Amino acid sequence: MIDLEEDNKCKLEAFHVNSERDQRIPVQREKVKSRMEEDLICDENVIGLYYGGSAAANNMDLYSDLDVRVVVKDHSFQSFIHNKNERTRGWGTVLFFEDPGSNVPYTIAHYKWFFKVDLFIYKLKDLHPSPWLKGIKIIHDPCGEIGSIQRESAALTILFTKDDFHKWRGKTLAYVHEAYRRTHRGEWYYASQCIDSIRWSIAAGWLVEMGHLMNGTMDWAKIEGSRSPLTPKQKHILASWETKRSPSHHNELLKEMVEPYLEVEKKLASLVNEKDRTGESKDIWEMAVY
Repeated sequence: MIDLEEDNKCKLEAFHVNSERDQRIPVQREKVKSRMEEDLICDENVIGLYYGGSAAANNMDLYSDLDVRVVVKDHSFQSFIHNKNERTRGWGTVLFFEDPGSNVPYTIAHYKWFFKVDLFIYKLKDLHPSPWLKGIKIIHDPCGEIGSIQRESAALTILFTKDDFHKWRGKTLAYVHEAYRRTHRGEWYYASQCIDSIRWSIAAGWLVEMGHLMNGTMDWAKIEGSRSPLTPKQKHILASWETKRSPSHHNELLKEMVEPYLEVEKKLASLVNEKDRTGESKDIWEMAVY
């Protein structure tokens, strides 16, 4: 078990290193936000602009980014993608980009003031009612299309399906077996990644139990820290599952993880009206422990 008190002390010490710079982030971020909104709203080819994430939820902190979604007319879609990086440079000084490719409709711009903007570009026909659109914050919607999709999204009640459950269960059990194989090959990075993936799966299951959407695979956003909906006990359990380069330690971690996993699996199976197969899952899990 890790010493959480000592861990938190280290984090607090780190927070003071660049405190003056960090305290200025919100001001600079707001300047970029204002320039961006003015630029996009004034563009006749933009038919929708909205925020996701913490900007939509109004719970931004010093280190929050801006999750920006822009909806454009069909005929301008390719030109927006082609000019996506140049456009973000017009909002402020960009240090570098995380750009998955010149033909991909999103980019991530990292600004000199130590924050980033995630920019996604859509056609209207690509947007459909979804649980992910329930909590968006609409900035520009001259014809009301985005608002209509958001209202339809708000009526959705199913956040976790049988397919989601089977994908989650199968992948988690696969990580257990892979963790064993990689540990006994001495492939510590791979083995640790598998164990961390199991930890994420359990945390994601807890979120679903609470009525939240499951994060994307290995997305740890809001699972730790003050914005996490998890209980202190759950966060403590997750923090205790840190890996060492030791077969016996990996084995002990898998033993510690099995019961929390089985509890989550049983609850999620019930949520989607699936048969309880935790007995089978336990046998599968125990193939990888000794």
